[in-house]
Amino acid sequence: MGYPAYYTLYGGAPPARAGVRHATVVPYGAYVCGDGNPGPPLGARPKAMERLLHHRLREASVGSTIRASIPPASPREPRAILEPLIEASFAPHDRAEINRRLEAADIPFGDLNTIAQFLEHPQLSARDRWRTVDSPAGPLQALLPPFSLEDTDLVMGDIPAVGAHTDAILSSIGYSSDEIARLRQAGAV
Repeated sequence: MGYPAYYTLYGGAPPARAGVRHATVVPYGAYVCGDGNPGPPLGARPKAMERLLHHRLREASVGSTIRASIPPASPREPRAILEPLIEASFAPHDRAEINRRLEAADIPFGDLNTIAQFLEHPQLSARDRWRTVDSPAGPLQALLPPFSLEDTDLVMGDIPAVGAHTDAILSSIGYSSDEIARLRQAGAV
């Protein structure tokens, strides 16, 4: 989440969604809820699909239409029929209600946050994942990497200005002070 988090935090808007739908399994992916939040990603297989039809869509005619269009041995359900029905059934409800109903129906799903919801998630603070680092633009909030190493503190250093370490790097690879000065005069560094 590093790149999209910083893009959103400091760019003002999240990057465009890349999508979470599966190319061949349906339903599989996130469907928008009535509150505009991404719904929980579904990964329903045949038995779960029956529960979805029964508990979520709650319309016998819809369920029989879909069942009639799906051959019993078919490994995937027709996207053009199912996805609009799922989206229509999610539309009247917020994400919390959709999650509650899917859990009650024992349908496999996950919870999907927007990048803004991720940035505001209380676990980031509770697990001490934020650091403040200095930069040429002023102090910035930075996230620790998403892993922890036993007995090792992760270092989040300040962000240097462009060229702040040029002389030290050039010296470390053998350039003399005079050669570095000539490179600067020539505009090479």
